[in-house]
Amino acid sequence: MAWNKRGSTEGGASTGRDGVKRGGKGGTTGSNVQSVEFADCPTCNGTTKVTRDVVEGDQDGRFTGTQEVDCTRCNGTGKVKKK
Repeated sequence: MAWNKRGSTEGGASTGRDGVKRGGKGGTTGSNVQSVEFADCPTCNGTTKVTRDVVEGDQDGRFTGTQEVDCTRCNGTGKVKKK
């Protein structure tokens, strides 16, 4: 058996272009790979941020305000795994 400079033999059913070996029988192409699908986060609608109410204060007293923070459900990515 003669090996070429790429380390494969010439010709044969499992040989690709230039005699380079391709994957053969018994590979992991598709049969045991699970598809993971993602969807927009329902909490932030895919925007990665949510607003929350906070109590703020100034010289006149306390009042309510809002603060924009990263969404905790999707960790700020905007995507969650579909179930």
